[in-house]
Formats: sequence, structure tokens, C-alpha cells
Amino acid sequence: AAAAGNWGGIIARHLSTLSVDSALITFAGGTTSVPGGFGGFNAIELHQANGRIANSVIENNGSGLGGNIADRDARGTHDAAVIFVRASQPVIVDNIIRNNVVAQTAVISVDANSLEAVPVQDFGKQTGSNDRKPGALGNLGPLVRGNRLLANGLSGMRIRGGTLTTESVWDDADIVHVLQSEVIVPDFHTFGGLRIQSRVDESLVVKLGAGAGLT
Repeated sequence: AAAAGNWGGIIARHLSTLSVDSALITFAGGTTSVPGGFGGFNAIELHQANGRIANSVIENNGSGLGGNIADRDARGTHDAAVIFVRASQPVIVDNIIRNNVVAQTAVISVDANSLEAVPVQDFGKQTGSNDRKPGALGNLGPLVRGNRLLANGLSGMRIRGGTLTTESVWDDADIVHVLQSEVIVPDFHTFGGLRIQSRVDESLVVKLGAGAGLT
């Protein structure tokens, strides 16, 4: 019988491009062999990569944690999530993400510096009709819209804390932002800062847990 964590996941690394459309990704988020032992992998990971995940069902996945090699043979650290993002601005639109029930497993986990003030629009599918999602004008950083979430460990987008090294904008009003650690906004001379931005027809929601904050 299939179960969450039966296999690792899909990982896109530096300079690669991942395009997933109309797919079923399930029973991932487990451990798999890496040189020297075993490492855990989230169902989908983007590390300095371009990515589009659309019109897909992502369900019954594990936390992605486990194994005995923390950096997974130089693939970087990660946390409990279904979709893990580091230094990337992906398009994540119109998916059903459900029944990823391991405690504190976020639907999306993204570092604060990925929420960059750069325009990102849906660039569409790689094959067949383009099928871009309209209505993304003005979006900055990752485009996260139209996803339906049900029965997940943490049905929101976890923003991982740290010191901002770029200008950051939180504007994905279609998903709750969850902050569980500290984001430090230094006093830049020229370029930087944080803007938290709603839409004319939607309010941005940011929830802070114990020990979280903006400094």
C-alpha cells in the first residue's frame, strides 16, 4: 500500500528550469540514498531555479525530513514543506494541494530574499497551448495564486527568516503568509527594505508565531 514518503521528490537546482502542468505528485517527501548515506527531500524543491507548477494535484506527501546527511551531499538544507523554494521566484498557480498532513509541513516554504521586488508573470506551459494565467499584472516575486488547500500540516506559505539582502515585497494576497522566525531589515543606503502590500480586492494576511517578528 502506498504511503507518504515512499520516494524522495523532484529537485531543480542552479540554472535549471522545472515545468509541471496537469500532474499528480503524491506519496513523495521521503528519504532516498545520497553519497554517504540518506537524505530527505521535499515533494518539489527549487534552488536558484526557474519553476512553474500549475493545474496539478499534490497530495499525500511527507514532510521531506529525515536521513543522516543534513546537507544531502551539497544539495542544501531544507525544512518541512510540500514545495520548498530557495533563491527562486516560481509560478505556483491553480493547484490542488491537500492531505499533506505531517505536523508543521507547510504548503510552500520560501526564504525572505526570494520574495524579491522583481516582476514575475506566468510564462505558460512548455508544450501545447501556452495556457498562461491572466490577471498577474503587477505581481512581484513568486506568483502564488488560485491554489486550493485542504488538510495540510500548515496550509500557508512559510517565510523563513533571515537578514534581507535585497528589496522584498510580500504581495501574494491569495495565500496566508506564516512567519515563525525573525526577518531583519537592515538600513540600506540605496537598495533594500520590505513592503507588505495588499490588493484593491484582497487583503494580505500575515500570521506570526512564537519568536517571530520584523526587525
